[in-house]
Amino acid sequence: MVGKLLGKYKITAKIGQGGMGTVYRGFDTELKRPVAIKILAEHLSSEKRFIRRFQKEAESVAKLNHPNIVHIYDIGKSGGLHYLVMEYVDGETLKCIIKDGKPLPFREVIRIVEQIAFALDYAHGEGIVHRDVKPGNVLIFSGNRKVKVTDFGLALALEGLRLTVSGQIAGTPEYISPEQALGKNVKFPSDLYSLGVMTYEMLAGKHPFASENAIGMIYKHAYESPPPIAGLPGALQSVLMKAMAKDPSSRYISARAFVEDLRRANAGKGRLLLSKGGIFILLLIAVFMFVFFISRRKVELRALRLVEFDDEREGKFSHSEKTVEVREELKEPAPLYFQEAEILLREGKYADAEKKFKSVVNENPGTKWSKIAEKELKKIQLKIKEACAAKLELEFNSAIKDVDTLLDKGRYGETRLRCNFLLEQYGAKFMDTVVKRLERIRKEESEHYVRGVFYANQGKAGRALEHFHVISDETLGAKDRIMEAGLVLIPAGEFVKRDSEGNKRRVYLEAYYIDRYEITNVRYKRFLPSHEFPSGCENYPVTEVSWYDACAYARWAGMDLPTEDEWGKAAFGVDGRKYPWGRKFSSLRCNAGGSSGASAVGTYHSGVSPYGLYDMIGNVWEWTLNPVGIDSPWRIIMGASWNEVPVKGQLLLRASLNANTKRTNVGFRCCWRSKTGNP
Repeated sequence: MVGKLLGKYKITAKIGQGGMGTVYRGFDTELKRPVAIKILAEHLSSEKRFIRRFQKEAESVAKLNHPNIVHIYDIGKSGGLHYLVMEYVDGETLKCIIKDGKPLPFREVIRIVEQIAFALDYAHGEGIVHRDVKPGNVLIFSGNRKVKVTDFGLALALEGLRLTVSGQIAGTPEYISPEQALGKNVKFPSDLYSLGVMTYEMLAGKHPFASENAIGMIYKHAYESPPPIAGLPGALQSVLMKAMAKDPSSRYISARAFVEDLRRANAGKGRLLLSKGGIFILLLIAVFMFVFFISRRKVELRALRLVEFDDEREGKFSHSEKTVEVREELKEPAPLYFQEAEILLREGKYADAEKKFKSVVNENPGTKWSKIAEKELKKIQLKIKEACAAKLELEFNSAIKDVDTLLDKGRYGETRLRCNFLLEQYGAKFMDTVVKRLERIRKEESEHYVRGVFYANQGKAGRALEHFHVISDETLGAKDRIMEAGLVLIPAGEFVKRDSEGNKRRVYLEAYYIDRYEITNVRYKRFLPSHEFPSGCENYPVTEVSWYDACAYARWAGMDLPTEDEWGKAAFGVDGRKYPWGRKFSSLRCNAGGSSGASAVGTYHSGVSPYGLYDMIGNVWEWTLNPVGIDSPWRIIMGASWNEVPVKGQLLLRASLNANTKRTNVGFRCCWRSKTGNP
């Protein structure tokens, strides 16, 4: 990382590392000044919620302008790294100064605490709470020993990410305030408590509380009173006790007021009282012991309130028994676990609360805490079960909405598959709801079948297909009805198209249906009863129809004429062959090259296309939708006719004709496309 450029800032050395990231010494290449650069930890940089909150807090803190506050110069991002650029302090942290465990001289303590107090009061006046006042965030210059506080307000960005379930609460356990430890609303007095703890540590040479783990430390801040400092005058002890009061309202109204009381207590007021005789010493000791006893009693009563014995348990234990047992159990962090579990329950985090209560059961076997935790676990497990059921119902309701959407669109096949999936996934609980959809599918498909048969009997193949193609129930025989109507499905996909010069290109088409045979005389007569044709020619292709006549028939049947590409794919398949049967022309496979006239449709079985269509080559030319040009009356015709003669072994398969022309060698077949794009 050393030597790396972050925008205009060059990293020159690593200074230290903390929970939020790593701090480097850097150099502003534009303003030519040293800076401190804090690069956020990778796990925090990936949290979008944290980054937004971090930027917001940093922008607020950047407005602070005080000689005892480290100034923020810039906030930036480079190469996925989020960083904060601050004033560089050439010195060391207060943590380094007090780490040897020796008390600091009172004059030095006052000098340091006073400057911290100035910084805190100024920030509080600007509406910003530090939330993480600790020796590691206090910097002291090497030369003039000036004090500066850093990381103002940035701990707020961590709230919501550091979960109490893992024993971590936003803030540093060694200096955390009781309200912060219990997850309550944190205001200005929280910083004063942390300042009091730091002052205690500087005067005593050790922390007021000792614990093997963070959870024990947090518990002691929340419920225990700090022990007196040996040899410290009682007046100073009282000042510290007020700064470290458990109730925020009992602390000093400002950090400056705390410092002033420290000065007064050290100036001799406390010593003056003590010098008047041993009676005063005894009186002060008695007062202190009384205050200590009352605070201890409050802890016991609070623990008792947490227990919340029910009527049955009240009958089993006397009040004195409960008091003794609870006092013994206060040595464990069980009350704090209960506090945290209650917060998690209010937030609806049942699984996390369950872990907390299980830890109480495991760490406090045979105690009342364990028994109550087991009772709470049963309640939580019921809530988890209810939450899972609610989540399951929510998921099902979302899925059934998708089913209803498909059902309303008439996509019965997809709907039936979805319903079967829901039955497998959700079982009997929602079976009635799913079965109702399946019954609706069967009912609507049956109605479509009846309507399809009605139109099929009228010869309107396209209108029949509108109903038949949506039916997924194979027992209704819709596919057989489609085949009876003479329609063939051409699936969606690409095919190789040849142009007039023999060049090939790939063309994609959606799925569509097309007539297996050319429209015959008998089919055309159902549309136009006045149509006449020779006896015995019922199954011959209808001819002497203009392009407009063909379009009129197609509309009546609920269909359309095929485009040139649709006709080509149905005739030649997808592999680029020149004729339906292969590459070479053969007069044995089609009715072309003669003069005997058209033949009955479906005569040349060996000349069918890859999709099973007859007479795509020869018999009669077929109209398509395509015009020859823009606003041209001419239309493309495809497939050649019975009187076309091959030239050099090749048959002309594409030509054009005026749309009004009627010829004995020109007919047509129809095409059907789904309006939903899902044949």
